[in-house]
Amino acid sequence: MFRLLLTRRWLTWLTLAFAWGVTCFFLGQWQWHRYESKSLLQHQVSDNYNAKPKVIADILPNLDSPLSLQDKWTKVQL
Repeated sequence: MFRLLLTRRWLTWLTLAFAWGVTCFFLGQWQWHRYESKSLLQHQVSDNYNAKPKVIADILPNLDSPLSLQDKWTKVQL
């Protein structure tokens, strides 16, 4: 029975099945990381949507100062 698995045809199919499994694993990892980043962004948006507005001077001390990533989607009061 094991001799059948060592034929060229079976080795080709086993190699393809193994490559397909490895590909699916890495694509699953990629998909999970995409979900995590989208989920984090959605939580940030909903948390800032429900928060009280902040004074814009606290967020941007100068007009030229860059906006930090954690201040993105923050409600401000002008």
